Amino acid sequence: MTTLPSSRTTTTVSLSRTVISQSCGSFRPASGIVTLYMQTTPSSTVGLYPHFQLQGIPTEWAKTDSRCGSILPMASPPALTIRPSCCTMLPRCRTSGRGRTRAAAGGVPMPCKHLRLGEFVTDGERLAAEAVHEFLSAQAGDWFLLTNGVLSMARQQREIDQLLVGPSGVFVVDVKSFGGAVRAEGDRWILADGSSRRDPLGEVGHLAGQLKGRLAQFSASLSRVWVEGRVLFTADDVDLSGVPGAAGKCFRLTELARLIAGPQHVDSRLSASLAEQVVRALDSAAYVRARQSWKTLGEYALVEPLAGPETPNRRSYRARDRHGEPALVRLYDLSAVPASQRKRALAQARSEYEALDALGKARVPGTVRVRTPFAEVPDMGGELFYFALEQPTGATLADRLANPDWPAEARLETMVGLCRLLARIHETTTPERAHGTLVHRRLHSDAIFLGATPEGFVLTGFDVARATAETAYPGALPFPLTAYDAPELGEGLSRASTRSDVYSVGILVYQVFTGELPFGGQPRSRADDGEPLPLPPLRPEHVPFGDAEELAALLDMMTAVDPSDRPENLSEVLVLLDAMQPPPTDDSAEKAAPDAVRHPLPAGALLAPSLRVERLVGRGSTAWTYLVVEESSGREWVAKVLREPTPDRLASIGREFGILRLLHHPAIVGVVEVSCRENAPYHLLLEHCRGRAFAEVFDEFPALVEQQSTTPVELVHAWADVILEALGEMHRSGVLHRDLSPGNLVLTESGPKIVDFGLAWAPIVGDEPAAALGTFPYRPPECGGGRG
Repeated sequence: MTTLPSSRTTTTVSLSRTVISQSCGSFRPASGIVTLYMQTTPSSTVGLYPHFQLQGIPTEWAKTDSRCGSILPMASPPALTIRPSCCTMLPRCRTSGRGRTRAAAGGVPMPCKHLRLGEFVTDGERLAAEAVHEFLSAQAGDWFLLTNGVLSMARQQREIDQLLVGPSGVFVVDVKSFGGAVRAEGDRWILADGSSRRDPLGEVGHLAGQLKGRLAQFSASLSRVWVEGRVLFTADDVDLSGVPGAAGKCFRLTELARLIAGPQHVDSRLSASLAEQVVRALDSAAYVRARQSWKTLGEYALVEPLAGPETPNRRSYRARDRHGEPALVRLYDLSAVPASQRKRALAQARSEYEALDALGKARVPGTVRVRTPFAEVPDMGGELFYFALEQPTGATLADRLANPDWPAEARLETMVGLCRLLARIHETTTPERAHGTLVHRRLHSDAIFLGATPEGFVLTGFDVARATAETAYPGALPFPLTAYDAPELGEGLSRASTRSDVYSVGILVYQVFTGELPFGGQPRSRADDGEPLPLPPLRPEHVPFGDAEELAALLDMMTAVDPSDRPENLSEVLVLLDAMQPPPTDDSAEKAAPDAVRHPLPAGALLAPSLRVERLVGRGSTAWTYLVVEESSGREWVAKVLREPTPDRLASIGREFGILRLLHHPAIVGVVEVSCRENAPYHLLLEHCRGRAFAEVFDEFPALVEQQSTTPVELVHAWADVILEALGEMHRSGVLHRDLSPGNLVLTESGPKIVDFGLAWAPIVGDEPAAALGTFPYRPPECGGGRG
């Protein structure tokens, strides 16, 4: 039998990846689960002890402890499974009199024990919890504050914002942040903005009644515990005169003393030991559990929060839709915003969505696309809003700048394309803001994703984009100035104009050609003599194809400190940049001929610097098709290379890419990248659909039925369900495939996939359906269904 040591020693345990080394406390056996107390604040007057339940203690230790009838210390615990308990803090003071602690009996304030069960959903909940904890810590007696939990009631899980346990009783508290005049209509509350919410007072009262019943079932000594529901408002201007019964049950943060006051007609006083017993009952009976953090928003499953700078009240999440496609979700939390500022905060939250929505309606290419409109998160009292947008892929401009082999001509081409795109953006208006043009206001190298569209990039970062005639940010800048920001933005975003974007482009052009940021990485300013700081010179090696001095003069003008000294718009800049592009020489084709790539390429050849040919998978009349492997990641892609990259065929492959970008469905082939340059190493990069075409599958259909232990009808029905769902997604997006046949359906391990959108059509591409399309005999009559 194991001998238990009698001396107090130090032990180390691991909890949630954090190693804690503390003075070992004592163990008390209880149905195979042993409780360990470890002192974390030995010098504290109150002495708080974290409480954990440890599973896996050897049986003989529990038996020995039981026979001894005493609490024994342990020197070195074995491998233990640690489960955090709800009762994470217990008072150290001994009790006296009628169970009240000596400190409490003398009226001395006791620090409130705050049990954080889960994450705060809103900033308003966090601020309210901090205020309540500070208030309770100044009160006499032992108080427990449990936040962000779930009460298990019968078969229901009911969320709670706060649960207060202390001398005057138990209080279930629902935190609300809306303000203004509120009136009741039946079981709904009508808010000042006209929206309605379920009656929180009735809900929290019902929850308090259920909790009281559960406590009485747990122990007869808890049957007389007073349990009351409360609603706590963080907005000072809330007016509940139109809500019957609100008095005495609804309180502001300035009325916390009234919130914790027990009823006058009964004795609701709770001794310290009884309060502790309530908390233990909630834990041991599993009535209270940690509330889970956000898992889904609408149709999107949240994968992980994104780090990095955010605009006010915003959080961003990497997410996936119901088909598993990646997306970016913006969540706006207005719960901590004062009521007087709520309207402007909502306008700020809508800024990015409204800008992207306007660009989408204007069909401006090369900008990130909205996936789901801006909407209120249901059942959150108008505190949370969200929308979803596509998640850009590929390298950013900042990543590409790290590549010293990026040709100067390609750098200039990218900047010319960016200027053309911004010129289109500056021309975009919305019905609500027809009097002002759209300005990006936050251009930087991490907001530009390269190689993902026919334009060669996708522009993101529209967080604070707005029409020039008005702004949702009239005050100070909501983010620190960077090297890309025009100097006038230091006075606020309301000073931004199209010339501010011109300044940012000038900085980007300088960085693209030199690899460095000018002006010491800060916005351009004036020297002590009042003159603007000089632009660091461009050397000839920075611009091997043109006049470095001419480009430097252009950039000096674009980055002028005074906005009036800059070009008014990027159209003027484009004229100068276009003139700088190296003209084609007469013998350029002859020089290129000896080095031209000869297709088909053998296995192992490099199609591009990072793409190795695995094998040739198709040789059509218009293109070579290769299976390629990305050497850096090992991922497989399908690359199309046009045999004759004529302008019409380049335009066609650009349309195919544009159509595939509209579609997000697991049964539709995914698209990665496109290049509409004639001399590109490849013109379209697609998802590799590992499997066989249905034309081959049909020959082996009986074997497939037997292999999957099904019937022919069931198997065909399963395939048809997937294909029809994918077609529904296409048609909802306005896309017609126009060549659906067994050769363009691939059976993969996950099911059928539709491929080859070379003949597809959608209104966004602008062309009209041709007379005869598709593959005979699957071509419909209206598209020339005959063999000819």
